[in-house]
Amino acid sequence: GCAGDPSTFTITVNPIPAATFINSGPVCEGGTISFTDQSTVSTGTINQWSWTLGGTAGTSTSQNPSSTYANPGAPVVVLHITTAEGCSYSITQVITVNANPVADAGDNMEICVGGNTTLTASGGGNYLWNPGALNTAAINVSPVSTQVYTVTVTNSNGCFASDFATVNVNP
Repeated sequence: GCAGDPSTFTITVNPIPAATFINSGPVCEGGTISFTDQSTVSTGTINQWSWTLGGTAGTSTSQNPSSTYANPGAPVVVLHITTAEGCSYSITQVITVNANPVADAGDNMEICVGGNTTLTASGGGNYLWNPGALNTAAINVSPVSTQVYTVTVTNSNGCFASDFATVNVNP
């Protein structure tokens, strides 16, 4: 060693932050997912968030962003956090965007007063007709005047779509 001036060095080791988040998914196409940052660091503070979200938001620097997803699939979401001390960490999650069914209420129909016809829907697992509140794919109807029938089709993921058919009543 050298005589005279002993030097003292302080070394600070900053902890690596733990990046994590939760989301409100899955959603049906056209739905919005909210993201909640739950990242932690044992000392220091997180002061930067950088999200790759896809959907309408694309990217965000907000701590708790949201994004709307128009197309079904499994988009990848990335959260990158940085602390005031310069440490950073990233986490990736795959989210689920389920497809909506393609509802079809069938063809428009023509009947005479006092007649009836059957409307047959397709496109999903569960059907609900209005008016009528019937939960079947096919319904037999006999309106007294021209009537629009709407069917809501729900698939196994809980996603839904609607379509309508008109029954014209002729004299």
